[in-house]
Amino acid sequence: MVKKVLRATPEDVPVLEEINLQALRDTYNELLPEEYFASLTPEEGEAVWRRALERPGQEVWVAELDGRVAGVAGCKPDPEHEGWLNLGSLYVDGACQGRGVGRTLIQTVWDRALAMDCGGVSVCVVRDNPRARGLYEGLGARFLRECVYEFGVWPLDCRCYVWPLEEARP
Repeated sequence: MVKKVLRATPEDVPVLEEINLQALRDTYNELLPEEYFASLTPEEGEAVWRRALERPGQEVWVAELDGRVAGVAGCKPDPEHEGWLNLGSLYVDGACQGRGVGRTLIQTVWDRALAMDCGGVSVCVVRDNPRARGLYEGLGARFLRECVYEFGVWPLDCRCYVWPLEEARP
């Protein structure tokens, strides 16, 4: 069971990148070429997380389980839905999956949306990621549209979902 969810700090950056990179490899190993993974360096990844922590309006949350960081979620204002938050990243340590970490982080972002009087929360997920899609759909996210996200120069088909405040709450 998740013990607590806290705002990420600069000290969390190395573990955020470690969870992020491992989750990418575990989830997209069959969808993206090894060239993509070879191009990812811990230094560049850590720089991305440091910028995320400094960017106004962006929040990064960590969930602790068994005394360590087990997952990370990032949210920011949604560029397509004024007054909404976008769950831009959600990564859970593989050893901690299935223990409520992702659900707790989604709930944290939803609670932030409520506290900020947002209209809802949006999220995009790779179409061929059935585990994440199942999580979002199971929490009441409504399919909005298809889209494409580029991992470097490699595009993947995605699905965008929304949790409108007036209709649903995960």
